[in-house]
Amino acid sequence: MQQRQSEALARGSGGPAEASHAAGAAGGERGAGQRRLRARLQAARAQNRLAVVASLPRNDVALARAALAAGAAAVKVHAGVRHAASGIAFGPLAAEAAAIGAIAAEARRHGALVGLVLGPGEVADPAAWAQAAQLGVDFLDGFAGDLPAQLLGQGSLEVMVALGPGTDLGLVRALDQLPGVAAVEAALVPPEGYGRRLTVADLAAYRALAAATAHPVVVPSERRIVAADLPLLAVAGVAAVMAGIVVFGEATAAAVAHAVSELVHAAGGPVVP
Repeated sequence: MQQRQSEALARGSGGPAEASHAAGAAGGERGAGQRRLRARLQAARAQNRLAVVASLPRNDVALARAALAAGAAAVKVHAGVRHAASGIAFGPLAAEAAAIGAIAAEARRHGALVGLVLGPGEVADPAAWAQAAQLGVDFLDGFAGDLPAQLLGQGSLEVMVALGPGTDLGLVRALDQLPGVAAVEAALVPPEGYGRRLTVADLAAYRALAAATAHPVVVPSERRIVAADLPLLAVAGVAAVMAGIVVFGEATAAAVAHAVSELVHAAGGPVVP
């Protein structure tokens, strides 16, 4: 179950060693307890726009650079999971560290954030959390049923908690009473609905979730979200959309840049930190 949920989250270069060192330094400068993701999403709402997050189909600095140059507020990388839509298998964090460090360094140059999905072998490992923070990762993303409770108390990384289809709104409200949660990911579409157009039922589900929590709500591109959907998502109370391969169409820098640029324009422009 945990592996399947990690795969669901996955839908959506200068010298790597030098970049990893720079990202690690940036991670150290942040310090524990900083809430950059939450602050960025709150800034988006205050500016009456949606933030755009790019979920990279490969841990590739060229893809990250394309998304960031197009105005993405954050990029999301992966370790220890298989990308459900692209079929790409990501190695453990140690194997992906150089690429993630390079991406984090690129994100810092653009004033953007980096999120990480860890596979079932590492998501419960405090050593992996520490390594992620040192690489320059800002937040971890995972399903509520997969994330260990002590992750909410570690302080170095923010946590985006993903909620799946059929989530009880009582659970959503309860998240407001727990420490360490920066945002809620509304992964509410069952697998058979991936890639289809956004529906009225989807908007109502997102609205119900957003109304039940004080946390910013992030909608991943389980549906084939297009630019015209963003004003409606904003009305539904969504703070950010997270575009992945379903939106990009293909894992190329040109495709990522085009898709992110269209979404950022429709969202009202890049979020000003």
